[in-house]
Amino acid sequence: REERELREREKLEKLNAASNEDWSHVFGDAPMIQSVSKTEGGAGRWTKIGDLNKDMEGKEVLVRGFLHTTRGVGKMSFCLLRSSLYTVQCVAFESKGGDGKAEIP
Repeated sequence: REERELREREKLEKLNAASNEDWSHVFGDAPMIQSVSKTEGGAGRWTKIGDLNKDMEGKEVLVRGFLHTTRGVGKMSFCLLRSSLYTVQCVAFESKGGDGKAEIP
């Protein structure tokens, strides 16, 4: 029992240390997108996941949803976003910026 409590304490300390670290060298420093009332163009700027279609292929769109699941493969990350009945898979690639830091283009 004492051994298990010790492992739990060590795990908690490790998680607390990680939460206080600066992760900008891994994830970049992207600006936060605020709520609808604070963004340029308001709600018209966002594409509903259910409205995505083949005509939008290759275009940049903004979507909102809940993060359903993620998985990393090498220098790629696959995210499955969900919004009510609809889901969409997003892909992010890691690249090196001019300063040598990893960034998501």
